[in-house]
Amino acid sequence: MAQVNKFAIFFLLLLAITIVDMPGSSKLQVMGSCGDSCTSNSDCTGFTLCRWCFEKTNPFDNSKYKTCSILP
Repeated sequence: MAQVNKFAIFFLLLLAITIVDMPGSSKLQVMGSCGDSCTSNSDCTGFTLCRWCFEKTNPFDNSKYKTCSILP
C-alpha cells in the first residue's frame, strides 16, 4: 500500500510541475510539444524534453518536414 501512496505523490508532483508557468515565460507551457511542427528550435520551447527542431523525411513520399524532437 505504501508503494501506491508513493506513486500517487510522485504523479501529483509531476502533474503540478508540468502546469507551472515557467519563469520568464509570458504564457503557460506544458509538456507535450513532441512532434509539433516547427521552423526553428525557438518553436520547441517550454517545459519539455523535445527542445530541438529536426528535419525529417516522410518514408512514404520522401517529403521533408520539421518537428520538435528529443532525437533526430
